[in-house]
Amino acid sequence: MSAKYKGAFCEAKVRSVDKQVKCRVTFKMGLGSTTISDKDIKTDKPLIQGATVLAKHPDKQDYFEAIVKEIKVSRTTGSRSKSLSVMGSKDFKERMINKQFRFVQNSNN
Repeated sequence: MSAKYKGAFCEAKVRSVDKQVKCRVTFKMGLGSTTISDKDIKTDKPLIQGATVLAKHPDKQDYFEAIVKEIKVSRTTGSRSKSLSVMGSKDFKERMINKQFRFVQNSNN
């Protein structure tokens, strides 16, 4: 992965990508609303806003019918700033040109 870090072009290796899905649900039967992980939701249909699902209530530790009000998806990468190697823009451009050249060579074969 190439990116800019503190004004300089850097290269980092991504070790892992973690996806987190949080859903804001409102429980039926007057049990209130809360934000829970998608792991605490049981459904055989795609998880979409407005869907009726079985969700684990945080206080009662059991599954109840709920309506999905909001879905938030976030991804975090497992790279550290220690693994970043700073390079100048000239080196970065040369590396990108070499990568593109190798791609063109491989696609012609």
